[in-house]
Amino acid sequence: MDLKTTTYAVDNKIATITLSRSHRGNAWTGRMPVGHPNLPTRVTLDGEAV
Repeated sequence: MDLKTTTYAVDNKIATITLSRSHRGNAWTGRMPVGHPNLPTRVTLDGEAV
């Protein structure tokens, strides 16, 4: 999945999704739920995250 405005990482079995829009104050846009609907699913399916 190509994440242009977010980063996804797992460290010590903890998944972290980070907004990377510092030029916009890391504001959430109305398009993000449509553009990134699979992020919660990705965390659920990731064998490294709990």
